[in-house]
This record gives sequence, structure tokens and C-alpha cells, in this order.
Amino acid sequence: MRSLAGLLAGLACGSASAASPQALTYIARPGPQPGTGQLLAYALPAAAPPRARHVPAIAWEAGARLALRDPASRRLLTARASADDAVAARLAALRRAPLARSAAGARPVLVPPPAWMPGRPGHAGFAARHAARAPLVWLGTQAGLLHAFDAGSGEEVLAYLPGITAGHTGGEPGARRRQEQAPRPTSTSTPCPYPEAADVQLEPERWRTVLLCGVAAGASPAAVFALDITDAASAPPAGPLWETAASPALPLAPAGPVRALALPAPGGQRWHALVPLAVGGLALLPLDKPADAPWRGKYAAQHLRLPASGCGAGTAGATLLAATVLSDAAGLAVAAYAVDGAGRLWRFGLRGPAPWRADGRCLHGPGTPARQPTAPAMSAAPEVFSAAGGHLVVYGSGHHVVAVPDPPAPANAGNGSEAGWRLPLANPGERLERLLPVDPGHVALLTRTPDGRQRGYLVRALDGAPASAGKFAGKAAPIRPDAASAGATIALARMPLAAAEPPRPGRAARETVALTLWSVEAGHATPLDGTVASRRTGRLRWRELIRAGVP
Repeated sequence: MRSLAGLLAGLACGSASAASPQALTYIARPGPQPGTGQLLAYALPAAAPPRARHVPAIAWEAGARLALRDPASRRLLTARASADDAVAARLAALRRAPLARSAAGARPVLVPPPAWMPGRPGHAGFAARHAARAPLVWLGTQAGLLHAFDAGSGEEVLAYLPGITAGHTGGEPGARRRQEQAPRPTSTSTPCPYPEAADVQLEPERWRTVLLCGVAAGASPAAVFALDITDAASAPPAGPLWETAASPALPLAPAGPVRALALPAPGGQRWHALVPLAVGGLALLPLDKPADAPWRGKYAAQHLRLPASGCGAGTAGATLLAATVLSDAAGLAVAAYAVDGAGRLWRFGLRGPAPWRADGRCLHGPGTPARQPTAPAMSAAPEVFSAAGGHLVVYGSGHHVVAVPDPPAPANAGNGSEAGWRLPLANPGERLERLLPVDPGHVALLTRTPDGRQRGYLVRALDGAPASAGKFAGKAAPIRPDAASAGATIALARMPLAAAEPPRPGRAARETVALTLWSVEAGHATPLDGTVASRRTGRLRWRELIRAGVP
């Protein structure tokens, strides 16, 4: 049985078990005809060969399977039943259409069955009830559809047309009337280019799996929607919790992934979606809002606002591009970290009651703006790693990748994780495009140069040192100076290696994995970087405690 792992378009990931030498890796790419797309499942090797090699046979290609389907057998869903003839005609046309191309930089995501999260009341039963749920791959396309494919076979399970891009909305009353008065879009924005799945609690001990999606401003207005995908393959299938378009009162700008977070509430937790605003901060949208309720009163959106200045510069007109959340052992959010278009890293403290506006502060900036080469901002979300005395927040700032300690390092900190690290990118104009945390203890960097070529690196998360400085599969790591082309896909293969000796009661063991970054293009897979990493596993002490409130 092949195991399945998370995946990203432009950075697709796979994993394997000790009994299975290979795992499926999912890659989205353009199709053979203009405007069409493909979603392929590969089995990439974990160990790197000495030179480029042919990719193993494709397990499946979703676009080809979709072309063989009877259009009447497809399940196309939208926010609500509609008598709008234009919407009905569009759904009929989409039912017969091939799989459309994804937007540049868009990625699919694998949603497996829920994994038990300790310390969350009711989640153990939820995970047990849905343990046999089929893993699905979700992918947004330029036709305006969000597809769900069976991860094992590639068959389409359903496709969702957001009501906002369909010409109507299930959001605040009056939104449809405002849309009808607005100019009709000439094309469709890609829904959900950065899908984000999470198990959330909508009521006490009522857990659901949701998919959070953003629609960037374009032909359609910027928007955010939340889907309940707990039972996507069943009947009735997935349905929207709510959809909302950007407005003057709520100027949403979801440039990166939309994050889920839990905040304290009477009787437990209340879950929200974290979304960047067009100017000046982040919005917290309650996930328990009924579809037709306005964002007022009990369901009012909370705002995390930037201060007037930070890191030596003002914030007038500053836009936060992408954010991530740090949670404690009980699942409650501790802080949100976001990067802005000027390369500054911001921290918003989320402990205690609302509002949290005074807690927004700049943790790190790129230095004097005049010294920084001008380059387009990237919406790579920061990543957070546990470190001695706190955490390291890794993000892209200009032409560097920076790890910033939180809390800040003391003045006498050494060169270890307490002081953070700064890694300059080697090529002129090279900028970070994507961060991927890789367990154990590494982070993958996906970068792009001004000519469009890509590079992939593995570094150790705590000190920024190249992971390949060690040994890989008994040989020197296959570092390649050649960059991947603009059209290549960089994929990560992660394969557990057999332990030197079987685990024994009362003795610590080690988990060892082989990590390889591949460039996949035109039927070939070329290793870019790789290493062997390990960590201690098993019982650390005779007694293990989880204290609520400690991250």
C-alpha cells in the first residue's frame, strides 16, 4: 500500500513507508491544448541517482480520466440552487468541458482522513468516525471550478463553483444586488490557488473538516469562502459554510493561503479564518457564521491592525501578503506572523481578550530601503519552528531568507538558534517563492530568478546551514548548480529508512528519513538537493505531560 502525503503545485510532496519504496506525488501542469490542464500522480524515487532519469510510469492523470466521464455523471455544485439562466448555462458548459489549466503558482492539496489531535475535546471521536474517509486532492482551475479528485484513482469526486464567481453569492444579504449592478467579468479568477484544510470546532465538540479558500482580485472581486468537506464523497456532499466578497467595510485581499485559528470563547474555543486586508492588517472571520448572516454583531469580523510605523519606516499603504499562526498545546492561537510588501515581518499577539490591535509589532525589517534592490513582492507565508527559549520564524525578506527569534534574542546571544540566521540567495535578483517545512528539522526553499528559472534548496531550520553538507545515501549530496526551468515542477520525496535495530521497550529509538528535492519536467526527474535526516523518537521520560497554554 502506497502512503500519501501533502502536495503543492510547483512544490509537490510525497512520502513513503518502509515497506513501500515509493509514494505518490501529485503535480499540476498545463495540458496539451491551450487553456487545458493536467493533474498527475507520479511515484518519485527517494534516493537520488547520479544523473537525470526518466520518471516512473504515471499512476494516473486526472484530466484524461475526466475526459472519459459521461458529463451527466459529474457532480457540479454551487453555493445554492439558482434559477439564474446564465448560471445554469455556465454549469452545463462546465460539465462538458475538459480539466482547465491552473493559474501560475497555484497548487493542489491532499486532504487525508483526520488525525487525532490530543487536548481537543471531542476530536478523538471525530477522528475515529472518519478514519476510513477517502483522501482527496483539491485543485482550483482557471475555469472557476474547485475540483476534488480521489487521491488513489484520480477520478473526480465533485467540482465546486463558488457562488461569487458564478454571478451570485451565499453571503451577506444585498451582495447579489450589488454584484448585478457591477460590470460583468470577462473572465474568471482561479478559486483557491492556495487551499488550506483544517479540522475546526463549529460548536462544542462538533468537529468538521473545512477547506479555506481565497480568490484574488481580478476579473472577479477578491473573495474568501469556507467549505465543509467532512463528507465530500457522500450524499449530500460538501457544502459552503459561507462565502464573502471584498467590500469597502471588509477589504479582503487573500494573496496567500487563508489560515484557520482558534481563540478562547465562553465554554471552549471559537474558530476563525485569518485573511490579509488590502491595507493595514488582517481580518479574523468567524467560521461559525451562518451563510446568510451579515458580518455584524456576534459574527463581526475582528481586525488586527498595523501600528503607524515599524522597523524604522511608516506603514501608510502597507499590505500584508501572507500570514501563518502559532498555536499552543490546547490548539489556541498564540500569535500570528505576517510579511508585508516591504519585506518586514510582523507579529500579532493573540493571547487574552480582543481587541489585539496594540500587539502588532515589527520583528524584523530588510534594513535601509535605499540599500534594497527593487523587486516584486512575494507572498510566501512565514513558517514557525520550535527553538531553544522560544521559536524561529523563517520568511523571505528581499533577496534573503531570514530566521527571526521570538522572543527576540538577547544582546549576548551566540550564533545558534537563539540569535536566528540570515541566508543570502546566491544569484542576482533571486527571491524566495515558497517555504516548506520538512520533518525532521529542515526547511525547503523554492526560489526564482528574474529570468523565471527556479532553484530548490534544503537547509537546517535551526541554523540555516545547507542540509547537503552531510552525507546522502552514503555519497556526497547531489548538489546541482543548474536551475530548473520556469515550467518545471520542484517536488519533494521523503522516505523513511529502516532502523539499524528494532525498537525495544525502555530504550530510545531514532527515525531516519531520506529527503530529496527533484526537478520534474518533460518526462525526467533531476535531483536538486538531498540529505539524510534523523530525530530521536519514543518515550523521552517515564512520565509525559501536556500542559495547556504552553506551545
